[in-house]
Formats: sequence, structure tokens, C-alpha cells
Amino acid sequence: MATNLPSTLQPTLQSFLQSPLPSHVAALALAFSWAFCPSTGHAQTSTQACPAPDVILASGLSALGQWADACEDSAQYHAHRGALLLALGQTEAAAVSLEKALLLNPELAGAQLDYAQALAQIGMKGSARAILSGVLQRPDIQPQLKTQLSVVENEKASVSADLPSNLNSFNPNQSPWRLSALAQTAYGRESNLNGATYTDALTLYLSNGPVTLALADNAKPQPGMAFRTTLAGQALYKGANSQELWVSAALGTRRGATSAEESLGAGNQTIEGALKYSLPMLAGDYSGVWQLGASATQFRLGLQGGQPAYEDRGVQLKYAWDSLGARCKWAPLVGSLVQQFPQSTSLNGTYNFARVELACSHAGKGLLSGGQNNGHQQETYLSFGGGQDNAQNTIAASGQTTGQTTGQSGSTNNARPGGNRSRLDVLVRHEQVVSAEVLGKTIAGQLTAWLRLAKSRDQQVYSELLGDLKTSTLRQDAGLAFWWPVAQNWSAGLNLEATSQRSNNALFNLKNSALYLGLRWAKD
Repeated sequence: MATNLPSTLQPTLQSFLQSPLPSHVAALALAFSWAFCPSTGHAQTSTQACPAPDVILASGLSALGQWADACEDSAQYHAHRGALLLALGQTEAAAVSLEKALLLNPELAGAQLDYAQALAQIGMKGSARAILSGVLQRPDIQPQLKTQLSVVENEKASVSADLPSNLNSFNPNQSPWRLSALAQTAYGRESNLNGATYTDALTLYLSNGPVTLALADNAKPQPGMAFRTTLAGQALYKGANSQELWVSAALGTRRGATSAEESLGAGNQTIEGALKYSLPMLAGDYSGVWQLGASATQFRLGLQGGQPAYEDRGVQLKYAWDSLGARCKWAPLVGSLVQQFPQSTSLNGTYNFARVELACSHAGKGLLSGGQNNGHQQETYLSFGGGQDNAQNTIAASGQTTGQTTGQSGSTNNARPGGNRSRLDVLVRHEQVVSAEVLGKTIAGQLTAWLRLAKSRDQQVYSELLGDLKTSTLRQDAGLAFWWPVAQNWSAGLNLEATSQRSNNALFNLKNSALYLGLRWAKD
């Protein structure tokens, strides 16, 4: 054992070394507090002085509460309070108290270990391992303990080999797979069920001058009722060293409520799939998680035998920083998306983009991570980014069509209208658990609000028939949803949605509003 430790503490540390960490973290914290903390408390000018370290270590949370003001500058006080909160499962409060202790005295090894545990439990595993790595560099750590903790620096070993439940979610005695599924159906009304252009007339520029053409009634927006159905599933594999593999698939359909509404073109189908792999990286203050993802989407017009109208496949790379003690976490992301239009191949292109994501939550567990319902849980997500949407075929200065792949026709008829375009996207989404009194009963549910802005601008003229117009479009999508539980795994909900697309090109003006009432089944 280390010669600078009191002999009375050596059995405690020896017991720690022979047992799993989860049930001995508090004992280890106490041991290091005795060994490395000052032997006297800080003098206070208030009527009640901060007690001596032995009194603090022998006290519970209720006793510690009455010394909060007197011990505000005591690292020992905050370290012990954090250890007790951690043992009770109050992880975020424990992290705040332990952070205060380390700000006052960064050399508290016991508080460092407890802080690492708290950070790991709230998902900041990269930072947790960074702290453990720092503890390993201490010259006063006994060799046996250093060996016990040094697994974090062995890339072939999992932290969970010795820290099975708190610093890594991997546990060989439990299934590494987590499965979840969702089924949802809704019935509602849309003001533009056929997705028609929101204009009465279109002006064409012909050789003999401009001509204004009125649109037929069946080419104008038509309201109607529809059913929307969603089936989705995901599987999460949690491996060693906090590695994760996430696989998801979803099928969404919309159909007209009657044959007349179906004839408007209301029927469509969307198929989506995604694969994501996450790998934590240990880099001190820059610790975080790398995530590599791949996705594919197909949109079909019609439900049975419908032809694909749009397809895409893409890849993206994201790095999520571990933000110590912060409610908000941000992550930069880059990606590329290949877009194809089977029924109009001249529209094909590739969208290369960069984006910054910011997620802020308040509560022990956020809504999006399966927290228990209470009035304080909320999460806000912000995404801001943009990029270049490059056409597969563009018109060169010579008037000939140039393609990104060989074997493409040189006819200008194959060029994408508008050529390359720049894009800018902003998304804000907020989710919160709210409750209300209805007929003497308290009903709690999840309220979600979102707003998406998308702006694009073409670099070339869209069509000679529209003059020298270079299309510029701004799209706004807003929504409000409230879902409340009605039985185990079942909930009912109401969705309000509005879409507005404005452009200097009348072909792209669009408006739609929707109201849907639905039923959802979800199983984690």
C-alpha cells in the first residue's frame, strides 16, 4: 500500500481493489478525502462555522444542508455532498457539487473518481475517461490501484472489464441489443391534398411576347381528408468501450379517405433506413464521440405499384463534444447526399453540406432519451447549416451539357433547370412534458413544437420560357403536436402543421395546412 496513506485506510482500499467499483466508489472517495484533503475547514465569518473534515464525512445530506453557506468554500464539503447525491442516483446534482469541489481543490482524487462516474452516467463518457486518465498520472496513487484503473489506456481492453456499470454501458451479462418499435395511425384534413402550385396563372415568355395562362381547376390546390400511417423500428447495439451501432427503418404512407380524394393524388409512400456507428474519443478537454452514419430514402407516388418519384442515399460524419457541466451539447457535421428522380433524371444531383447541431436538455433524463414524465423535462434542438446542391448535368458556357459521369448525352435538354444551387437550412424543435387539470384529473403529455426554414437559390436561369429568372425559394414548415398516454404503451395525439413556400418562380409557390388526430403504440 502507499506509505503516505493512514494505516486505517489500507483495508478500505484493499477491499476496493478486490471488488467491483460500483459498490465501493463512496468508500474510495472517503479514503482519498482523508488522505489528500486539508485537515481543517475554512474559517467562516458567519455565526456557524464549517465543521472539521471528520464531522463532514460522518454527516448525511440533511446535516450538510444546514452548513451550505458556512461550507461554501470547502472542497471537502462539496466532495462529500456529491458522493452522497451520487449514491442516491441524483446524478446531475452530484456532478454540480463535485465540480465545485474540484474547482476549489483540483487534487481531490476521490472527488475526481466520483466526478468521472457522474459524467459517465449522464452520457459524457469521453470526459469521464479523460478524468480517470489524469488520476493515473498522480504520483501518489498506489501501484495496485493504478493497475486497476489503467485499463482505460489499453485500447484492446474495455473500461467495463473493471468498471462494469458506471463508466461504460457494456455488460457481458446483459444482452447488448436494445430494441424499440412504433406504430401510429392518424386521420385528418389537409388544405392542399394534391400538393398543387399555389397560383392562379403562369406567365410564359414566347417569341411573340409574354403570354399569361390560367391554370385549370384540377391543377389548383384541392382540400381533402386522408389517413397517415407510420411503422418504425430501431435496434441499438451497445458494445465495449462505449461503442454503439444504431440501425433503424421506417415506412410512412398517406392515402385519401375516399376514392375521390385518392384520385387527387393523395396516395404516397416513404421508405427510410439509417445506420450509425459511434466511437468515443479520449482527448482531454476535446473528448467526445465520433459518429459515422449512412442513410437511404425512397418516395413513391401511389400505394400499390407506385413508381419511385425520388430516391437518395447519403453519408455523414459528426463529432459530438462532451461539454463539461453544460446543459447544451453541440456537434459539427459534414455529409453528402446523392439525389435521384427516376421519372425526371435531369433533376438528379449531389448535395454536399456542413451543419452545426445544438441539443439542450433540462432534467435527469431528456424526453428523447426515455426520461420519466414530469413537468420539468424539456429538450430543445437547433440545427444550422447549408451547402451546395450540384446538378448531375449542367449547361456550360458553350451551351453544351456537362455531366459528372461519362456516357451522358450532350443535349441541353438533359441539363437540370436552374443548374447548381446553394442551400441554407435552419431547424428548431422543442419538446416538453406538460400537465393540465381536466375534469378533476391531471393529464400529462408531451408537447412538441418545430420550425424549419429552407432557402435555395439557383445559379442559372430556370427556363427560357420564364425569361431570365433565376429561381430563389424560401420554405417554412411549422408544427405543434400534443400526445398524451391513454394506456400502457398507448397514447393519443393531435398534430397541427403548416407549410408555406414562396418563390420568385410561380411554379414553386405552395401552401398547405393540416390537422390530424391519431393513435400511437410505442414499445422500448
